[in-house]
Amino acid sequence: MWRLVIFLSIFPPILAMVLRWWYGIRVLATRGPRVCRADLDKWLPEPEKTSVARRSDETAHVIGFHLWQYALRQWAKDDPKAAAARGKAKRIGTVLPPFTVLIVAFALVLGKLPLLGAFALVTGSIALAALFTCLTLPAELKEVARAANRLRKAGAFRLRDDEDAVVECAIAHAWNQSLPPVLRWMQGGG
Repeated sequence: MWRLVIFLSIFPPILAMVLRWWYGIRVLATRGPRVCRADLDKWLPEPEKTSVARRSDETAHVIGFHLWQYALRQWAKDDPKAAAARGKAKRIGTVLPPFTVLIVAFALVLGKLPLLGAFALVTGSIALAALFTCLTLPAELKEVARAANRLRKAGAFRLRDDEDAVVECAIAHAWNQSLPPVLRWMQGGG
């Protein structure tokens, strides 16, 4: 039975890491360094916000990060229940694997659990964390798309290529943060 749990628990983290690499890390590495010119009068959603890019010439990586952050703030205002559910899924993905390791360590010390069972429970908790965080990601991506549409309607970018690079980087930031910290650490992205 433990082997079956291990076998089934291997696929979700591997799939999540591949998707993070393809839609997150790869996009940020290829499109992120592009310098984009934005019209700050149209870009700034609210004048008192300081988290938005300060210069009009910034990389797509930086402006995309600010667009992603803006989308999350707007989502928390527009639909606080859905934003809170995404936050809870991220917290579960953060807390579940270390908590499981702690419990499994005590069970191993007490001799109540075989070593293979301990490994199966830890891999299972990592798989559940990956599922929780990845299955709630589409709602966040939808909000990033909404923020991107607002940005497009405002005409904040002179060039369509700049706009596309920023939107792709904002989506890539969402994908980049879609993994539990344990898997981000394993993949080398902290």
